[in-house]
Amino acid sequence: MRRVLPLLVALPLLAVAAPIPKETDAQKLARLFGTPVDPAKDCKFTLDGDKLTVTAGKGDHDLSVQSNEMNAPRVLKEIEGDFEMKVKVSATYPKGAKGASEKRTLVFYGAGLLVWDDEKNYVRLEKAYVDRLDGTPTYTYGSWELFAGGEWKRQGMQSDFTFETNDTAHFKLSRKGSVFSAAISKDGKEWKELDPIEAEMGKKLKVGVCAVHICDTAFDAVFESYELKATKIKEEKPADEKKEK
Repeated sequence: MRRVLPLLVALPLLAVAAPIPKETDAQKLARLFGTPVDPAKDCKFTLDGDKLTVTAGKGDHDLSVQSNEMNAPRVLKEIEGDFEMKVKVSATYPKGAKGASEKRTLVFYGAGLLVWDDEKNYVRLEKAYVDRLDGTPTYTYGSWELFAGGEWKRQGMQSDFTFETNDTAHFKLSRKGSVFSAAISKDGKEWKELDPIEAEMGKKLKVGVCAVHICDTAFDAVFESYELKATKIKEEKPADEKKEK
């Protein structure tokens, strides 16, 4: 009698995909803006969607190599070669603020883009607000500054661009070789090109946003629609992941 062997059919194995881990706020901040720098250890970096609020604590949070005050909060990515970046900035200036110390004869706020080589060489493009605390009118302007070799080579000027206090600011900043170019707008459509700055900086730089102030109250600066293009951009690791390593 002939025996019939059972037919064995190979069934494909179903692969079960592992769930994709949810991106943390620190990871999102690193991806969108970069690594937060908080020398004073009293600042906050808060994400809401792609909108970043940088809160500088009470007292001076400045980027002034002359007065040796380099404790302003910033969020930076390391890049290499030529680059372009832009951002939309808004801020609320605390009413009735005073100088953080007796030596301060004015109140200053600044928020915008930062190009950082080191503590003696950097470029700032900001919406700046000044109150001289002597009864004269306050003024708000686009501040385009260069610090090179530990010296203030180009000072921000009211003639560069004038804002109303509540205006939103749009900034563009780019590098081609040793030339840094900037443009400012109130609506992101009509732009004013500023005089280019020539500066010898390293091929590798850190670029991003910063919030600066010298007064006795905290200060919130809001950054959104931030874009960065560069020859090479280093992938930023969240601060908590860096500590683990």
